[in-house]
Amino acid sequence: MVGIVNNAAVLFDIYSVVKIYAPDMPQGVRRHLCNQFGLFLKNPTGIPHDVDIVLELTKDASKMPAALRPMNVVFGFWPTEYDGTQAIAFHHQGRSDIVITFSDLIRVFYVDRPGISRKLYTVLLFACRLVFFRKGAVLLHAASAAKGDHCVILTGHRGAKKTMILLTMLKHGWDYLSDDKCLLCREKVYLLQSFAAIREHHVETLSFLKQTEPYRHLFTKWKGLSTRVGDFVERHANKHLLPGLDRLVNPYRRLEIKELFPDRAILWSGKPSVVFLLLTGARLSSNRLSRSEGIENIHLTQNLAFGEFSSLEDLLFLYDKRYAFDPLHIIDKNIGEPQFYKIVIPGDCDTEHIYGEILECLK
Repeated sequence: MVGIVNNAAVLFDIYSVVKIYAPDMPQGVRRHLCNQFGLFLKNPTGIPHDVDIVLELTKDASKMPAALRPMNVVFGFWPTEYDGTQAIAFHHQGRSDIVITFSDLIRVFYVDRPGISRKLYTVLLFACRLVFFRKGAVLLHAASAAKGDHCVILTGHRGAKKTMILLTMLKHGWDYLSDDKCLLCREKVYLLQSFAAIREHHVETLSFLKQTEPYRHLFTKWKGLSTRVGDFVERHANKHLLPGLDRLVNPYRRLEIKELFPDRAILWSGKPSVVFLLLTGARLSSNRLSRSEGIENIHLTQNLAFGEFSSLEDLLFLYDKRYAFDPLHIIDKNIGEPQFYKIVIPGDCDTEHIYGEILECLK
């Protein structure tokens, strides 16, 4: 974990594209957010004047209006007005524990309660995504690595083997840029997190993880619980609850890349030369895509990756047209001129074979 500043005020400066400021933050919340955004932690010497998002601790947990309860049941949030500004509120036990107001400055008000940190991070990630769009950049759900003249983006829906292929590439001498999230801006991808999200099937599938301590025993205690939770979700849970419960069904452990691969460099940025779209299918194959096909597929995978934000974004767009962005156009503007390939991967395909297919494309 990155060191935490001693004073209560926190500033995260993400490449001067997004600046997040919190004048007063509880230690538990600060620890969790520093685990996620720690690469960009600054020690503010005063109140900054050019921030994009402000996190404000409050004791106001206003009761949800009864008329809005049906909307909350469907979406998990509702439109409201807060401090004289259009807002969206999120509930906890019938009261709002997080409220976002939208103007040129996005303000996130939250109540300090047990368990608020993870929820606050998700809401903050949504706010960052909006600011990235507003400034002509993209929060990209993708893995990325670089070696020699090549900087490669691996994109695809969840379960398309992005992390496993990335780890295999790192094993073969590639340097790290991202496992899950990166910033796409000005024809480059930028590092956002220096760790990989390792799940049980990664350890079970990748022999170099399975045979190495401490990774082989990471998920032993979760195995029975995740199976029982998964059975319950399939039988009873509504669709809009699934993203949150996924953490219990298929939990991940955060592992720093330098722990996994001490000799690999962690890069701050790279200019993509090739983008690989990963899909599942009956047999291993690859084929070249046109630039327009590649960009459209990136856009589709982003919609799937951030699907839990779609209803929230649609509701916001209804009330505030300033946030009606065109992600496809922003991707097109920022991706540059890489080559695009689609790789179809069978479910039981060894990652070494997939890596060989990637090398063939790079030739």
